[in-house]
Amino acid sequence: MSDAVSPSVRIILQHWAYNITLLHNLGVSYPGFGYSEEEKQQLGQLAKGVTVSGHLGFGALNALYFLCLAGLVMGYGAIPLAFLLDPSHQSAGVFFGCLGLGLALGIGLGIPTAMGLTALTLRWLGKEPQPTEVDAETVVALYRKLHHQLMRAAVVAGVLIGPFVLFGMTQVGGQLLEFVKRVVVTVTPFALVLLILSALLRGEKKY
Repeated sequence: MSDAVSPSVRIILQHWAYNITLLHNLGVSYPGFGYSEEEKQQLGQLAKGVTVSGHLGFGALNALYFLCLAGLVMGYGAIPLAFLLDPSHQSAGVFFGCLGLGLALGIGLGIPTAMGLTALTLRWLGKEPQPTEVDAETVVALYRKLHHQLMRAAVVAGVLIGPFVLFGMTQVGGQLLEFVKRVVVTVTPFALVLLILSALLRGEKKY
């Protein structure tokens, strides 16, 4: 493994690659998080350095860090700012603006920070990234693309949260959101089973 790339960066990108590769294997692709065929192969190579149990541990720890950071951003940042700018709570624009700002910060800064803290914690516990055939230059390029994707998602989410909430308050919007909620609740268990089976089968696959 090249010394040009921090081990923590390798850990982050390998686990991100593992997650994205699982989705690609299921034919799932999220808007704004697309990759070329060459990049998919590179991510697949990076994912080989991650085990199922290791990925589950990374995900659990990362979720814990992210929830703590999101709570801090909203509880000690966005909400107090909304109270400060609009003490009488009369302006929907101020509320949704602060909510959007908190959401953008949570995605754009909270997710990368949580992943960084998770990687540092794993290294503190003695876990080092497994060597792969992907060179340092490719790792850096993919890591920068990951940050760009997250920042773009943060901006889009922050801008759309206001109109989305307002739409949800209408009768049609409320019915649509209720329908989406039921679909998600119904489909999620099956999606989780497919992801777990895909991870287990991938772990047994010989390259």
